[in-house]
Amino acid sequence: MRWLNASCCLFITSFFISGCFNSHTELLEKKCHEGDSAACSQAANNYFLGIDENGEKVEVSINRSHTLYLKACELKDGKICDKIGQDFLHYESGINPDLVSALEFFEKGCNLDYGPSCTHL
Repeated sequence: MRWLNASCCLFITSFFISGCFNSHTELLEKKCHEGDSAACSQAANNYFLGIDENGEKVEVSINRSHTLYLKACELKDGKICDKIGQDFLHYESGINPDLVSALEFFEKGCNLDYGPSCTHL
């Protein structure tokens, strides 16, 4: 009986911690909108790849992924600003190549002390 009570407590605790989210990625997205840049970039990766870090399938959404990467850059994640700059140089991420935008994001990354961004300027 103790095991059953412990399991129930564990389930209830995890439910209240995560809220009513269908997936770990949705929880990351919520944390992103609360200002957690690492959660933004992880959720963006999940939507881009279609799988989360636990191996669970996630709906592929390039637009959602890009929006979350932009949010991470806005939250001063220089590495992600650099990644967005790279995305603007290559069509691989579903973004049309745009040298001006790439340079803007490299400059943001550089201003946030992410050294590799500075080398692209």
